[in-house]
Amino acid sequence: MKLDDLESQGLIERVEPNLGNVKKALERAQRDLRTARATLDIDEEWAYTIAYHAMLRAGRALMVFLEYRPLPFFVP
Repeated sequence: MKLDDLESQGLIERVEPNLGNVKKALERAQRDLRTARATLDIDEEWAYTIAYHAMLRAGRALMVFLEYRPLPFFVP
């Protein structure tokens, strides 16, 4: 799906790029990955959840870098 399609469907919107926020999000994603590694021997399932969360943070950082952000999605 193209970015224009996502924007016209109201799933994303254009934003001013904020490299400071991108950097913070990537740093937080790295911390999440370190936490996931540390948790792996204690609770493997939770470690994967934390790693997945890191991926989501990194994905949002990429979107902001590309001047977009996802809009909240509500299911009625």
